[in-house]
Amino acid sequence: MKVESVVPCFVLMAGIVACHRSVETQSAEDVQRLIQAQIDLGVEATRTKDIDRYMSVVPQDWVLHDEEGHTVTRDDLRRGALEQWAIIEKTTSISVHVERLALHGNQATVWTSQRWERLMHERTGPALDDVVTTQRHEEQWRLVKGKWWCYGVKELGGEIYVDGKPYRE
Repeated sequence: MKVESVVPCFVLMAGIVACHRSVETQSAEDVQRLIQAQIDLGVEATRTKDIDRYMSVVPQDWVLHDEEGHTVTRDDLRRGALEQWAIIEKTTSISVHVERLALHGNQATVWTSQRWERLMHERTGPALDDVVTTQRHEEQWRLVKGKWWCYGVKELGGEIYVDGKPYRE
């Protein structure tokens, strides 16, 4: 089984969402709680494969430049999520947690960890594999017009397991 990258789905879950408070009244702890609540909304949208809800928290001007020099647009993100979700029979469990946050005025660096277990169809047939991925991210958030948005995500490493065994690409 070839396991595709899960970055597009987790980019959103890792924080491409808005928080609604003035930065002047927010401590780092307040911002972390707001971001975690928004991340949870993206996680739930992924768990239920609700593409409209998933995309509703993505800024209209969202663009990602990946490590290979590719540009991923908002439309690419939507298409990628739908492609990935098409081979997922069921999400068994999914979580993304803010581990820490450094607040710098109207910007924040957020470190997250995620774990996603799902039953995925094999590429060559109807059989299902139990796939578990973990990943850590460093995210760059900005306060824009009173809302917190994630505009950058760097993968810090993780593991992939297929049917309980480590998967190597």
